[in-house]
Amino acid sequence: MFKSVWLIACTILSFPTVTSADPGELSPYSRAVLIHESSTESGPFEFIVGSVEKIKRNARIDGALYGTGDSFVRTYELPAATRRELVMDYFVDQLNAMDVSILFQCEGRDCGRATTWASEVFKRRELSAPNPQQAYVAAVKNTPTDQLLLSVYVVERGNRKVLSHILEIRPEKSIEIDLLNQDDTTTIVPGLFVLDSQPNLDGTFEVGVLDSVVNEINQLVLPATGETYVVCHLQHQTLKDAADQILESFTCAESITEAVTATQLIPLGVGPLQPRSNAPNTRIEIVTTSLL
Repeated sequence: MFKSVWLIACTILSFPTVTSADPGELSPYSRAVLIHESSTESGPFEFIVGSVEKIKRNARIDGALYGTGDSFVRTYELPAATRRELVMDYFVDQLNAMDVSILFQCEGRDCGRATTWASEVFKRRELSAPNPQQAYVAAVKNTPTDQLLLSVYVVERGNRKVLSHILEIRPEKSIEIDLLNQDDTTTIVPGLFVLDSQPNLDGTFEVGVLDSVVNEINQLVLPATGETYVVCHLQHQTLKDAADQILESFTCAESITEAVTATQLIPLGVGPLQPRSNAPNTRIEIVTTSLL
């Protein structure tokens, strides 16, 4: 009898309940118990939009958005006998009702390694689960005044307990997210940042524009590993050869790398050779190879 009482007590005390002072944008599943809550103001963040694997000793994240902003995290334990699939359906329905864009969604082994999600992405050991018993969704909601990043991770642990982990981020500066519509599906291009500032058509800069480029780059929170390129694109001009414009765009990229001291950048100029339908032909991109 005493052994049974001790086991029950340990079960009750394993995930102490927390009283939330902020309901957040996403409502928890019915009768969910809050076991963790934290918030960060104006801090750096990594918002996952791809699967997560473990290569040797390092985590490999197939897609992420970086920046600074206000983050709000909640972890819930669900009532006994709750089905993990129904919990995720509940959150996806909420997201769709909020008129968001789904950036990434996965189920089971398509999400990658569950223990890596728990220990290295969320840093919450209670989220450790078998690989088939996990699901994740990441979304963005853009409004005229701000941007909201939302993600939900749901697992069923080996002891059949179901937990949900909710992350909500309001970036200090809206992140430009490239959504490419291909065959009616929406995908994200991770590791690509298009700056607001633009060079002249010959790759030079008006007074103050180069300073604006440097400020934009310094506000990016880039991963510590992998090469980061600054790529200058120039609008095609009929009176110039493409080769000449490629040289001008390379000079543009070199000017930026010389001006930026906080981040090591590799200059690259492509002239008019990579036009895009959803971005200006004259533009500056920051490309991080470890996220592509």
